[in-house]
This record gives sequence, structure tokens and C-alpha cells, in this order.
Amino acid sequence: MSKDAGLLKKELWCTDCSRQYTMVKCTGTVVGYTLRCPGCRKKRQLQTGTFLEGTHLPIAKFFGLMYFWAHETSIKHAVEFTSVSQNTAVQWYQYFRDICSWKMLATPIALGGSGKIVQIDESAIVRAKYHGGHQLHARQRWVFGVYDPEKKEGHIEVVENREAATLMPIIQWVVVPGTTIWSDEWAAYHTLSQLGHTHQTVNHSRNFKDPVTGVCSNHVEAYWCSVKWQFKSMVGTSADMVPSHLDEFMWRKRFGSTSSLALLNIQRHIAKRYLFELRRQDNG
Repeated sequence: MSKDAGLLKKELWCTDCSRQYTMVKCTGTVVGYTLRCPGCRKKRQLQTGTFLEGTHLPIAKFFGLMYFWAHETSIKHAVEFTSVSQNTAVQWYQYFRDICSWKMLATPIALGGSGKIVQIDESAIVRAKYHGGHQLHARQRWVFGVYDPEKKEGHIEVVENREAATLMPIIQWVVVPGTTIWSDEWAAYHTLSQLGHTHQTVNHSRNFKDPVTGVCSNHVEAYWCSVKWQFKSMVGTSADMVPSHLDEFMWRKRFGSTSSLALLNIQRHIAKRYLFELRRQDNG
């Protein structure tokens, strides 16, 4: 599967005799296989010509960590099963989240459309702890979300504040012009009509759902609940880690709805990122 996903090379040619390496069993390696040239018998590691070439992590342990990340296994249990250090597991889990962030940036989402409805809302998701002198303080982290009930897809992003100058560019980036947007009566949303959207609101001090128009924010609030459930064990996480965890959440919704899909697609996206970096270096 790793070759089909592009993570390991399907073809590798010997520079000495111009013959293609083949995979053979090898008891002297951790993974149990190696590459061997059928002509000169030269051997190469499986990770030759891949992004893993030059790393000190055995390939079997890498695939173990990737498997456990795809199955949302805790770092603690991943360390126990793979026998890597805590620091190694943390770094590779962060690497997988970085791949998620790259993929989300490379494939921007388009929510809504003419005659379609999206819901928007902002929410406090975690309290990121930081030290001030000798005391530990908690700072509330705000995130802004857009949800398309028909597509059952959404976008979430950490924001510095809830002002129009911050929120409107996000809406312009992910919401298709001409979309009807439902929201509460937060003042920052009052300029939505100027962006070419039909804007309808619900007064939450009176109703969760407007009894006349039917306008509500139930779907985006349910989306928040699923996000917060994922973050429940992350109270006190470092503030700079929050965006990558949000990217991982959105990535799993779009590309990893099951553990099997997450495992397959993280391999594909790692391979694509590696090729992207190679081309950029060649063009640079």
C-alpha cells in the first residue's frame, strides 16, 4: 500500500549496471526487506529516494507511528508499542499535523453557493496556559467557524479577535459569493451584504431558532461540539499548537473519515509534499 500511495518508490535503478532494484527478504534489517540490484547485487535501504532517506528512525518504527496517528492513538500508547522516545513520537505526530496543514492550504475549501446556506459562528475553544512571572494564567482562545449543512463540511480558524476586519477575509476565502449566510446578531457580521451575500440573523437572546424565518446556527454549533470534544484532553496546550490541531481535525473530516482512509491519505499527502519540495528545489 505504501508504494501505491507513493510513499515508497515503485522503481529504483542501479547507477552501476542500469538495472532496476527489486525488493527481497533480508533478516538483517528491522523491517525484514531490502532493495537489491539483480545485476551487481548491490543493496539499498527501502527508504532510498524517499523523504525518509537520511533519517535515523527505522522505517518499521515510522510506519508504526503513522499507523497509530491515523488511528488516533495517544502518544503514550504509541511510545509503548513502538519503543521510540517520547520526544520522537511527539515530533512525528507534529510532522503528520504539518502535512495536514499543508494539504488544507493546498486545497482550499469552497462552501455554499448560489441558493445555498452556510452558518457562521465564533467560539472559545480552549484556554491556552502561559506563564506570567511566577503565576500560571489562562488566556481564552477564539476560533471562527463556517459550516455548510448540505455538504456537511466546515472551516475553522484561530482568530486574534472577533472584529469585522478579521472575520470578513476568512468568509471571502471559504464562502462562495452569492451564498446565504445565517448568523447571530454579532455586530461584525453587519457588512456581509456588502460582500454579495444574503445575510439573515437570529436573536439568540430570544430564540435558538427564529420562529418566523427558521434562521438558526444549530449546525455550526453541533460542529463546534465535535471540535471541542476532540480538544477536551488538550486543555492547557501550547497556544502555537492549536492551529495545527484544528488543521488535523479538518483534514480528518475531509480526507480521513475512517482510520483506513486516514492511513492511506496521509501517505499520499506525504509523498505529494515530498515531490512538491523536490520540484521547488530544482526550480530554485
